[in-house]
Amino acid sequence: MPDYKRKHRSRFKSAPKVNKKRVKKKDYSSDIEMSPNGKKQQKMRVVKGKKLEQKRRFKGFFYVACILLVIFFAAQLIMPAGLFETVSNSVAVMGSGKYPLELDSGDTLNVISKGTYYYVLTDTKINAFSNSGKLIYSYAHGYENPVLKTSKTRALVFDQGGTEAVIFNLSGLKSDLNHEKEIINAAIGEDGSYAFVTSADNYAAAVSVYKKNNKLAFEWFSSEDMVNNIAISPNGKKIAVSTMSSAVGNYNSKISILNFKSADAEYTKEFQNNIIYELYAKTSRGFLVISENSCNFISWRGKMIREYKNEYTADMFRSSPSNSVMVFNRESDKTDNRIEIYSKNGKLKEKLEFKAIITDIQRFSVHDGPGIRTLIFFKGCPLRCKWCQNPETWDYEAGFLVEIDEVLERLSQFKGQTGLTFCGGEPFVQAKACTKIAEYVRRELGWDVWSFSGFTYDVIKEYGGKHKKTCPQEI
Repeated sequence: MPDYKRKHRSRFKSAPKVNKKRVKKKDYSSDIEMSPNGKKQQKMRVVKGKKLEQKRRFKGFFYVACILLVIFFAAQLIMPAGLFETVSNSVAVMGSGKYPLELDSGDTLNVISKGTYYYVLTDTKINAFSNSGKLIYSYAHGYENPVLKTSKTRALVFDQGGTEAVIFNLSGLKSDLNHEKEIINAAIGEDGSYAFVTSADNYAAAVSVYKKNNKLAFEWFSSEDMVNNIAISPNGKKIAVSTMSSAVGNYNSKISILNFKSADAEYTKEFQNNIIYELYAKTSRGFLVISENSCNFISWRGKMIREYKNEYTADMFRSSPSNSVMVFNRESDKTDNRIEIYSKNGKLKEKLEFKAIITDIQRFSVHDGPGIRTLIFFKGCPLRCKWCQNPETWDYEAGFLVEIDEVLERLSQFKGQTGLTFCGGEPFVQAKACTKIAEYVRRELGWDVWSFSGFTYDVIKEYGGKHKKTCPQEI
């Protein structure tokens, strides 16, 4: 018999639904008690695959964020001006230009190299060029007595004796500043902070320090002594100032290190019967103090680390990111000179003696021949031209003597140069030295050589003598 008849069901009706008990899905994320082999029960959490993947992703993002933060803070320590500004400067240098460069101005007052680019300060403009000759920017300052100060990423130009100043990075103008009082001196720190020494009512001088965002960070006043130099620590948290006073016809100087918490100096050092010419601060360890007859390296913690005294008088100071050079000479005899080269940490690297009559050796010139050139100014000229641009070089006894081999050694250390130009004075009066230098730089350095002269080529060849005849051939 059919099954529907046995249960008295109609063959035209559907079978009744069977009620099934709902079974809860086992939650594998809950604790499971286990007691294998009769041992003490332990709890183990079993995590679903989806949750495990989410945890793994979160840990990955967390680790990446931590690494990025570490890199950011490390970059801030390495690049005090900030990662963004350093990168923007690097981008601005990209591109190419060509030489020779043309400057729409009269006199070049200063040229400062920053490695891949350099600043050219003229009597009317501040220009920035890449080493390839690309014009990065040009700004007409219009100052009567412009002075250029630089840091790793910025340049400060101020009107000494005036009230105006501007600050640039390679992206362009950052700040246009105007003071109520006359600016005596200024400095800019590696982190972008800057400071001005100005005249002040009821005080001998005032020092104002500003943060990178132009907010006033610190003010300090000197009641009696004139402030003639200032330097900022690379992290922008301290300053060093040099003051000067006179007593019984002698000048005395003093160095003071100040933090921004107190007007009282945390360190002072006096220099009796001495004048401080410059403070140079490009390292976090300390700063150089260039005085009338010594070079000192003082740490920012207020400790005299090195002191080098010289019986001669300081005559010239040049600096680069890695070295500083001091020229000392005898006041009674300008041809008797001593050269000292210091590392950026103030360590004396080498001493030299100059035994040939020159006035100066300058680098990164863009006016006196194609490309970026080194200039050697020779002393002495018999022509005395009325239109001469360097009448101070006429006197044979006013320069300093150099050994030619020492000049060649110094030239070999100059990087980023394409040529050498002899200036004067009259270079061909010292034709023997010119010939030896010209032969060396052409053969060993691959530079081209130019020379200014008041003599015509025919006169040099006819009346010159052995070296005056061969020197033009080398040039």
